[in-house]
Amino acid sequence: MDPIKKRTLMDLTKIVSDPSLISFSQTSLQSETALCCQNLISGEKTVTQLNPRNPTFRAQNRMAAELVVPHPKKNILAVKGGQLLQIYDLDLQAKLKSTKMTENIEYMKWVDEKTLVLVSSTNVYEWGLDSESNPE
Repeated sequence: MDPIKKRTLMDLTKIVSDPSLISFSQTSLQSETALCCQNLISGEKTVTQLNPRNPTFRAQNRMAAELVVPHPKKNILAVKGGQLLQIYDLDLQAKLKSTKMTENIEYMKWVDEKTLVLVSSTNVYEWGLDSESNPE
């Protein structure tokens, strides 16, 4: 008997058109209901939002991004393209925040509902969703 029960929630190879897009840098899981992966649809880069608890849910957003992190509770995405970081509220169809970093951000994670942590090769930054300031 296995001490840990496991089961497949979804098969990303059936969702993502290009298997090379299924990787740690191209896919992010923020909570049990928020998964984002990059995809190509008709040759255009898109971000596909999935809910592992509801396999029928799928939302597509056309955007070329290197890194996308879904908010743990709201329909908000943190997006990185080059040195540009943006936060979008998809329900309001509005850009909430935008900043240009001086160094490459390699990892992002929401640590709570209002704080996004950004990690470069040398620094860790905090960016508050409600804050007027840039990442510190």
